[in-house]
Amino acid sequence: MSVYRVTIHEHKIYDYMVEANSKQEAKAMAEETVVNAESHFWREDEMAGWTELGDVYNEDGEEI
Repeated sequence: MSVYRVTIHEHKIYDYMVEANSKQEAKAMAEETVVNAESHFWREDEMAGWTELGDVYNEDGEEI
């Protein structure tokens, strides 16, 4: 039996609720939270997101 390392990608979706005068302003405000690492303002959308399998490596660390 061999050992394999399989990567798992978890994609979470977040919502950022903001009052703004325009769509552009709302997007700019959300972008600021990303730039400033202010993820505490985001709320995870539990109805969105997905998990998928990625690359597989053998026990020598080679991608197969």
